[in-house]
Amino acid sequence: MALATGIGQIVFTSVIGFVLVLALGRDWLTALYVVVALVAVVAREEFDGAALKRLGAPTILYPMRNAVDYAVEALSSIIRPRESRP
Repeated sequence: MALATGIGQIVFTSVIGFVLVLALGRDWLTALYVVVALVAVVAREEFDGAALKRLGAPTILYPMRNAVDYAVEALSSIIRPRESRP
């Protein structure tokens, strides 16, 4: 189940390979206490990541930040060769 809210969306990946998407508003902080066998937690905003880290999340991932970095690298690899052509 995937729900999007203004507060954010958290993805928990359990060790048995299931992906559970929680978007519970501010209640997602308390959901961390319920979920067991956490491998990774995905945060949308920096303040979400800091709160998750304080609650003991083992790994914090920022997919939006990583996506932007990937897009910049991909576009740079396309643009730079064109600039160096004679």
